[in-house]
This record gives sequence, structure tokens and C-alpha cells, in this order.
Amino acid sequence: MMTDYPMLHFTENNAKLWPFPMIDAVTRVSIVVDAAGRRFTDEGCGGILPANAMAQLLKPAGEVAKA
Repeated sequence: MMTDYPMLHFTENNAKLWPFPMIDAVTRVSIVVDAAGRRFTDEGCGGILPANAMAQLLKPAGEVAKA
């Protein structure tokens, strides 16, 4: 499997996250699920593994991180 070095970003405009909208710290303490509510990755490994797993899904933009 090919991997990149992606980062998960918060997609809404939030001044508290400026200038670094990465949500890796949130991902480590959350459960990342697909659009059907199924967990598909190990969130404890940081943001890079979930971001790569998310990129492999059919609908990456439909995935969310729940705290």
C-alpha cells in the first residue's frame, strides 16, 4: 500500500485553530468512523494513519471524527 504524509484538517473556519487547522490531537482521543458509522482505523497512531486510511475509502469527504 502506498502512503503519503497527509494531515487531517478542520474544514470549517475556526479562528482558534489559525494558522494550524490540523486536528491530529483530536483524532488521537476520538473514534474515526466512516459514513455508515463503522470504525475503520487505529486512531491512537496519530493523524497520519487515519488520514491515509481515509484516503483509501470510496468517499473520503464523507468521513468524520467524533469525540
